[in-house]
Amino acid sequence: MFKVEHTFVNLPMKISMSYELLKELRKLGNAIHTEYAFYLNEFDIINDDSDIYITIPYQEIIIPKQQVSIAEVTVKENIFARISGHKHPDSVTHFSNTDLNGIAVNSQISLLLCNNKIVRALVKIADNSLFGSIFTETEDITYYKEKGVDTSINADKVDELKDKIDIITPKYTRYDYIGLP
Repeated sequence: MFKVEHTFVNLPMKISMSYELLKELRKLGNAIHTEYAFYLNEFDIINDDSDIYITIPYQEIIIPKQQVSIAEVTVKENIFARISGHKHPDSVTHFSNTDLNGIAVNSQISLLLCNNKIVRALVKIADNSLFGSIFTETEDITYYKEKGVDTSINADKVDELKDKIDIITPKYTRYDYIGLP
C-alpha cells in the first residue's frame, strides 16, 4: 500500500463571505475554547479567466456530532456538505496534515476559522483516489454585508454545538502544518 499525496497549485482566487455568517461563526468560537467543526452548503463561483471568485452567502450552519480537544476535532457522523470548516486555536493559522486528510478531502471548500475570522481556505480543484486531491489555497478572504438576512435559522447553534460535542483530553499536542510552498 502506498501513501496518497495531495497536490497544491497556485491559482488566483478570492473568497467573499457574508459578514453576518462570520458573526454567527464567531459566536460558536467564543462559546467553546476547543476546536470544532461545522458545515455549509451554499456558494457561487465566478471565473473571469484571470481570477476565481467564490461567494459564500448567509446560510444555516450545520453542526455534526464530534469529539473535540484543544488540538483536534473528529467528526462522528456522516453529513454531506459542500463546505467544511473548523476552528483552530488562536494563532494556528495553517491547515495541518490531519486537516487535509480528514476534513478538507471530503468537501469542495474547507475553511479555517482562527482569531475570530476565516484566515485560510482550501478549494478542491480535482479529486482522484489513486493520486490524491488537487487543491488551491488562499488567504484572500473578505466579507460583505447582506441586508434583510433572517438570522433566526442559526439562533440556537451555540446550544446545538454544546450538545453535539464530546470534549476529550488530547493524546498529543504536536502540530504538523502544511501550506503552499
